[in-house]
Formats: sequence, structure tokens, C-alpha cells
Amino acid sequence: MKKQILSAIVVSFMCSFFVFVICVCAQPQEQIVKIIVTPDHPDWVYRTGEKVKFTVTAYHFGNPVDGLKVRCVVRPEKMKPLKEETLTLKKGTIQIDGGTMGKPGFLRCWAYVEIDGKEYDGCGTAAFEPLSIKPTTEMPDDFVQFWDNAKAD
Repeated sequence: MKKQILSAIVVSFMCSFFVFVICVCAQPQEQIVKIIVTPDHPDWVYRTGEKVKFTVTAYHFGNPVDGLKVRCVVRPEKMKPLKEETLTLKKGTIQIDGGTMGKPGFLRCWAYVEIDGKEYDGCGTAAFEPLSIKPTTEMPDDFVQFWDNAKAD
């Protein structure tokens, strides 16, 4: 009986310690420089053809950075850039005309800055009619048979 109680205490302690380590180690690392990119709709959702404006804000030690050069790249997700320009922050922020998309998908704005020889980046996304996005490929005719055979194996 004493062994079972001792085992339960040890297991309980180890589980508590494991949870503590996970919680402490899972915290994101704080960056000296933060680049925040946000679209102008609070829910980030747009209709196709609707224009999006991205706001880029750069913080260094928690303070907005003035006069810093920012390279901005706007492109559909995983595609070639539609727009690339370098702008200067005024009071730590700039606005970028991201344009629009003619079909459902995601438009991303990447912002890059260099401070003390190190490059930092941030990304914001606008979703154009995300519930209407269609698959880019079609399911092969023999897929169901293939999947059923794989499950059976």
C-alpha cells in the first residue's frame, strides 16, 4: 500500500514538473525589433475586387521607429510579387496600397527592415472570399480505391 502511494506521489510530481517545463519553454521568444503588418479590415476578410491597405509598424525596444527604411513586398500566397517598394517610416508606421484580387485567395504583405546589421520581417494577410477558394487540383479517378486499399493494408 505504501509503495502505491509513493508511486502515485512520484508520478504526480513528475507530471506537474513536465507541465511546468512545457509551459515555461513554450513561451515565444521576445524580439528586440517587432514588425507588425495589418490589413485595414479588422476581420482581414475582403470581397474580390475590394482594395486592401496594409499598415506596417516597426518597434525597437517597444518604441515606434521613425525614419527607418522598410522594403515591402505584396503578393498572393506562394506566388510572384505584384508590388515591391521601399518606403520610410514616419512616426513608426506607413500605409501600403496592397491592391486587390480578382478571385478568392490570400494576399500577403511582407515588410523587411534592417537594424544594427540584422534583418527583421513581419507579414500580414488579407483573405479574399476565403470560403469560396476552390482546390487547385482535381482528385484522381482512382483515389477512393487507392485510399480504401491503403486503409485495408
